[in-house]
Amino acid sequence: GFVAIDNNDVIGYLIGIPIQNFKGSQKGIYCPEWGHTVISKDKAKVYQKLYDIAAGTWVDNGYLNHAISILEHDDETMNILSWNGFGIHVVDAVRDLNLLSGKINNDIEIRKYKKDDIGEVLDLLLEYKRYMASSPIFLPFLHVETAEDLNQWLEDSNNTIWLAIHKEKIISLMEVSYKKSNDAQILADSDTVSIGITYTKEQFRGNGITKALLQSAISEASLNGYKRCAVVFESQNSYGRSFWLKYFKPVCFSLVRKVDDRITWAN
Repeated sequence: GFVAIDNNDVIGYLIGIPIQNFKGSQKGIYCPEWGHTVISKDKAKVYQKLYDIAAGTWVDNGYLNHAISILEHDDETMNILSWNGFGIHVVDAVRDLNLLSGKINNDIEIRKYKKDDIGEVLDLLLEYKRYMASSPIFLPFLHVETAEDLNQWLEDSNNTIWLAIHKEKIISLMEVSYKKSNDAQILADSDTVSIGITYTKEQFRGNGITKALLQSAISEASLNGYKRCAVVFESQNSYGRSFWLKYFKPVCFSLVRKVDDRITWAN
């Protein structure tokens, strides 16, 4: 980590967590939303100096991919990071558990996962992975979920899957977890339920199916005493982004900068 000091007072810090194969095949650094701050009238100037020194050290040690999470309202930090080549990559968002407004599609059966669903659910998860690897998201397709993976995840009573059924076929799914999230720390509390992988077959999009799944998820969470619902999504996922931003409020942005790897030998 790095600290900014003025007249023997700490006025800022920047802490980075080293990660192998981070946002690519190179090593990288991740700075969580709690891993940096500046308290100064020259906030932008201090942030710039902190990143100047930190980035130099990181790159000298082969850490080329840099990610920093910031709170949604922090426009000044967003601006200085943007000028340093960072762009939004991941969004953490939250909502209350009030019922969704507007029409809910009641023509589709919504229910929880049953053991007999495993084949169709695995097929749908595979389709989801291919979708996330397509343009413009380009999330690498590194692992195919197996029956063992799915069963192991569902063995935890905190995890469940909501399904949408049309003509006895599964056309959409939404993973839900009641245990503390591993995402933004500000959303990792016992009152918050987390939405995981959510996917609807292309031909059924635009019919309010994901909204119906979300309605069922938040209704159950409310009955179980939870207060909030959180989701994490890739900003490049235009279909997902438009849905999540309609029903959730962003609280944290994760920005990424990828340094040209030729810098390690070109200088």
